[in-house]
Amino acid sequence: MEETGKNEIVAMPLVTLRNIVVMPGMMIHFDIRKKKSIAAVETAMRQEQRVFVVTQQDSHAEEPKGGEELSMDSLYAYGTVTVVRQLIKLPENVIRVLAVGEYRAQFLSMTDGGEYLVAETSRVPQGEEPTKTEREAMLRSLKELLTNYGSENVRLSREVLKNLMEMTSLEKFVEQLPVQLPLSVPEKEMILAGFGLIGQFKAEAVVLANEVNVIRIQKGIQEMVKAHIDKNQREYMLREQLKVIQEELGDTNQLADADRFEKQCAELEAPEEIKESIRQEIRRFRAVNGSVSESAVSRGYLETLLSLPWDKQSEDNEDIRNAKRVLEEDHYGLKKVKERVLEFLAVRAATHRTDAAHQTDAPIICLVGPPGTGKTSIARSVARALGKKYVEARGEEGKFWTSVDTGGTDWMWIAMAQHGEDWSGDGTNPNVQIESVKKMLTFEKGMLDEGIAQVSPDGIVDNETGFKNITSKNIVAFPKAAWYMSRFIKEMPDEKGNWYIAPCPVFEEGQPRSVGIGGTGTVVTQQSQNQELAAEFLCWAKMSPDGEKVIWEDLGFDVCNTSLWDQDDFAHDTSNVYNTFFRNMPYDVLNEIKDEIGLIKMHKITLTIAEQFNLTVFNEIFESGRDIDEMLQEAQDAIELEL
Repeated sequence: MEETGKNEIVAMPLVTLRNIVVMPGMMIHFDIRKKKSIAAVETAMRQEQRVFVVTQQDSHAEEPKGGEELSMDSLYAYGTVTVVRQLIKLPENVIRVLAVGEYRAQFLSMTDGGEYLVAETSRVPQGEEPTKTEREAMLRSLKELLTNYGSENVRLSREVLKNLMEMTSLEKFVEQLPVQLPLSVPEKEMILAGFGLIGQFKAEAVVLANEVNVIRIQKGIQEMVKAHIDKNQREYMLREQLKVIQEELGDTNQLADADRFEKQCAELEAPEEIKESIRQEIRRFRAVNGSVSESAVSRGYLETLLSLPWDKQSEDNEDIRNAKRVLEEDHYGLKKVKERVLEFLAVRAATHRTDAAHQTDAPIICLVGPPGTGKTSIARSVARALGKKYVEARGEEGKFWTSVDTGGTDWMWIAMAQHGEDWSGDGTNPNVQIESVKKMLTFEKGMLDEGIAQVSPDGIVDNETGFKNITSKNIVAFPKAAWYMSRFIKEMPDEKGNWYIAPCPVFEEGQPRSVGIGGTGTVVTQQSQNQELAAEFLCWAKMSPDGEKVIWEDLGFDVCNTSLWDQDDFAHDTSNVYNTFFRNMPYDVLNEIKDEIGLIKMHKITLTIAEQFNLTVFNEIFESGRDIDEMLQEAQDAIELEL
């Protein structure tokens, strides 16, 4: 190690990436397969866990220019010194790396260290420190640019924008901006190369201003094109283009199927509102291009709709004694299930909800449980008892009951609360290999294997892709905390009147049907300028009825003050958007389960455990098919190593 002014030249293992830029403060996982890069991270894990990560300029090249002889000309001049947190071996000699960016550094030179490459780096100087007034001006300027960017870019998550706008530290804002925004590799590299805080500020200001201009120009072009093409011409052109594209790809079956579906719909004897819904689904099917999974789901859904006997109706056998005899013949045990089915059939017979005039409000019965517990056989018995034809529609032929998250732990909180377990332990001896977690993972994997659930697109339901998956009617139920109600209001307003709020299903009778996992804005951070005032405000907001009413009216979540739940003027206030958005009142459900809310203890290690599940465990089990016990053991080892 030698000195150059105030900056040290530090030698460390080198890792090169394609199309990925690691920024300071960013937690990221990436896959590597190059032998020298693998040797570099393995060496780092045995030493100080640090590597120098730099991005290739040519993102399409498997190797940088020069083949095996790496050239500095093929790499960017700036990169990030990164701490390697975890290595996971995947099939085909691939290593998945979990790492955290530490600080920016200039790439000075490169030598061959034998098994891996060694980079000589120099930390980017801090440069001239801005004054307090300059800091405030710089922060306001960036926030103004970010506001303009957010108003133009509709794809930007409102949550990301909100979190950035609430930051009061210029350093933190400058660090997190390139981490949170979907910037290109050259734009991120320009920010990495900024000299000190002022240099980074200038680079980010240029990037944001340029992005705003590009989006505005793009919108202008789209509006010009739209003004010159009316609806019929546009549809005709798009269909013709789609035909040409699909013919080039050798995929003409989808268009033929769409034409066949339209013909069947025209010949279908069904009410006009049903046929219009089917025609809308056919238009959606035509628009699906290049996605085999979406096309298969849409095709199966249409085939099911078109095969249903909309114009036919059979006469039910309403003999409850016969139904009881059939259920007893077909099933041993299941006493409570059979009693509930008989109650359902008795009410159905007594109210005569089988005639066409009452079909719109006829109740249904839903059988929920893990695979192999008798749901299908009970349904067959009910059909036999009623004298009806049994028809089975599986998930792969239509749409899904729910989606399984790979980037969120909501399902785990529910399971642990229902079984009275906690993976945090006392905060120093965590245990993720508990029975409730194993049972829930097995249940989720079973749903995926049976085709009644899908893996959540992009890992969670709380992002733009998740919202689209919901509004496209791909799933009909999912578990989420009460704050998610605000997502419906702001992100999915057209779903008003389509959704119910319901207690969570349980594994065993008597278990809690909900879980309390804390709330938003319930701590005072060390960065607060007036901590006493902040604490006093939170006490008023969270503990007083008046404060809780304001939170409910403005935010629609954190409904923790149970003294309000049974106040009719509050719980049934029809001027409140949350009370009128769903098909039932939120507080009616909360009052039903008021004494059935399980609790989960939180410790500092809880975040590390959740991170391990979100980045590794869920993906390996649900996407790669890894064994549950084996994966939980690996997670336990990784968490103990972290401690």
